[in-house]
Amino acid sequence: MTTESRADLFQKKRRHWKHHVQAWQKSGLSQVEYCRRQDLVPHRFTYWKKKLDAPKSSELSFVPVPLAPIHSSHVLSQPKPLVIVADRYRIEVDGDFSSDTLTKLLHTLMGV
Repeated sequence: MTTESRADLFQKKRRHWKHHVQAWQKSGLSQVEYCRRQDLVPHRFTYWKKKLDAPKSSELSFVPVPLAPIHSSHVLSQPKPLVIVADRYRIEVDGDFSSDTLTKLLHTLMGV
């Protein structure tokens, strides 16, 4: 009893679907109609059509994309706001807040 390797099974499936994709292209039928006539599952047909159209990794190439340098001062200049949760209120305070205004706001919200 001989067993096929995973690679052999994959190649067998690949040939099967490649045959159907090429036959469909020549048929002039819609994918759904071709699948219906051939008793194929349409979403599997679409999967293999895309897989067979995708470039192989040996055909891929990379294009360098120049990026502007990111200066750390720009990233660090936006600190997270201070979050105060008082009773049922949530207050977010940025770095340029007035402590007097915040105190008055808290007293007003708490009914003090």
